[in-house]
Amino acid sequence: MAVPTLEGLPEELICETAEYLCPKSFRSLRLTSRTMAAKSFPAFAKSHFRKLTVLFTLSGLEKLANISQSIFAPAVQAIYLRSVYYDHGELQDLNDTLAEETYDDQKHMTKIENRIKVLRDAQYDSLFCQTMDRHVGLLASALSKFENLDIVSLDTVSEWGDRVGRISSWRVMKPLAHWQSEALLSAIAASGAKLRDLIIKAGKSTGPKDNKTASKTIITDPQSLASLSKLRLGFDPIEPIGNFGIDGSDGGDILQTLAIGSVSGWCSIPEICTSGITAAITQQALRNLEISNVEITSKDLLKVLDNNKHTLRVLTLQYIDLRLGDWPSIFEVLRDTMDLETLKFTRNMNDRTYLRFFFPGKEAWNIHMGQMVNSDFTLGDE
Repeated sequence: MAVPTLEGLPEELICETAEYLCPKSFRSLRLTSRTMAAKSFPAFAKSHFRKLTVLFTLSGLEKLANISQSIFAPAVQAIYLRSVYYDHGELQDLNDTLAEETYDDQKHMTKIENRIKVLRDAQYDSLFCQTMDRHVGLLASALSKFENLDIVSLDTVSEWGDRVGRISSWRVMKPLAHWQSEALLSAIAASGAKLRDLIIKAGKSTGPKDNKTASKTIITDPQSLASLSKLRLGFDPIEPIGNFGIDGSDGGDILQTLAIGSVSGWCSIPEICTSGITAAITQQALRNLEISNVEITSKDLLKVLDNNKHTLRVLTLQYIDLRLGDWPSIFEVLRDTMDLETLKFTRNMNDRTYLRFFFPGKEAWNIHMGQMVNSDFTLGDE
């Protein structure tokens, strides 16, 4: 009777087993059998490595760097970075707890090792938040090896006080008000990665006091983002965004989708047409523009529309804080000068009046105006 071998296992069993192993362990196991590698790679990589979610900590980036050197690297198409932090009180509690721990069994050892790793991450993050050298180096190295990478996102883990895995008390921080957004963009520039989509969102909660400073212009090398077709920026209305933007004057005309706005509540961006953000809009190549939860003047909004009147096909205006009397001129410009395929409009923010407007000759447009569709322009109470 033949001795069972790894090669004889069904593909489903191999992939199921691999789910319980870390990528590094599974990679070592795979190297023992070329047949097993050939059999398991397509299904496993497709299911588990097309999208990677990684904590933006030193150990998280080390894990990402390990995956980038594995045979799974060609399968990776999207990386979602999650921002977290420990406050000083929690770090002190961890230090005190570790000083009192005893090594009773292997399970207890694992818990202690996890706590030590958290402390190491927090200490390194605190140390390198000024120079960012270690984080940028790891991330740039990893990004350069993912040859099929299209999407990178930087976001917070979730709401304040949520847990991450078995390690309690992780807290979210605001990437846009923190060094991590700058580290990410520096790494993209250094790696030479040709991304299609870039998403950076602010969190709802405040990080450590020394991390509240608003970002400066974080996209300083437009050529490093010249391949982008979609840029989505989410601001925190509580903290100033500073001169956050993209200088697209030399970045070409590839960018087609731009979404800007607040992730919670609403934020004031009166300088939307003079800030670095609008440099991307002035490329005059946008096909899809979404502006949500912002304050803007009719003059600035008309300038944005005029810059893109020849290419814009999908326009979304959600909860814009604009003077009610200015909307007729906006709608007239849309009707008379633009050739949209889809127009989505949600009522004026902080105003109990609603808007209805008729677009004669635009029956082919896919128009969504709250609950009002193709109605005469009127003013009234809800």
